Amino acid sequence: MMAENNQPGRPIFPYQVKQIVTSRLILRPMCDEDIDYFHDIRTRPEVMKWTHKRKIDNDIQETKSWINRFLRPDRSNPPFHLSIIEKTTGHIIGMAGVYTLHPQAELGYMLHPDKWGVGYATEALTAFLQKWWELPRYNQDKASNIEDWLFADAHKENGVSLRLMEKLGFERYTVFVEDGDEIIGLRLRSSLY
Repeated sequence: MMAENNQPGRPIFPYQVKQIVTSRLILRPMCDEDIDYFHDIRTRPEVMKWTHKRKIDNDIQETKSWINRFLRPDRSNPPFHLSIIEKTTGHIIGMAGVYTLHPQAELGYMLHPDKWGVGYATEALTAFLQKWWELPRYNQDKASNIEDWLFADAHKENGVSLRLMEKLGFERYTVFVEDGDEIIGLRLRSSLY
C-alpha cells in the first residue's frame, strides 16, 4: 500500500500549506478551534445528505472525531484538508480537501448552506486545485510524462455539485450505486491545470 503512494506523480506528504488567499476567501489548514463551525455545518441535513455519511453528526464529539482525521493524518489520509474562511466575516464557511490517496486521490468539499449560490465553492475549489497540482511530487522528473488524476464523486440528484465539478474540468467516467443511491464518478486530469 505504501509503495502505491510513492508512485511518480503522487504528491509528497507531509506537505504543509500555510494558506491560500482568493479575492473573497482564505483557505488554511484545519485546526482544533474550527470545531464549532464544522459542527454547525455537519448538523445540517441539507449538507450531510450529499456526504458519504448521509446523516448529521449526533453531537460535537462525532464532529471532533471527523475533524481529527484531518488534524492527525497518516500516509493514506494526507494533511491537505483546508478550512474555507470568508474574508469579510472571518467565519469558517466550509472545507475543501483531498481526503484520501488510496486507492486514488479523491477530492471532497462542503459549504455552509447560507453561503450556497454565491460562487464560493467555485472560488475555493479553483484555488485549491491550482495548489494541488503545484505540490511537489515523487520522481518529478519521471512524472512529467505521467498523467495524474484527481477523483471526486457526487450523487446523481446533486446537479449543482455535478455542474461545479464539470465547470472545474472534471469529466464523468462511471456510475455506481452506494447504499441505494446512484453516484457519478468524476475525474480530473493533471494536464488540465
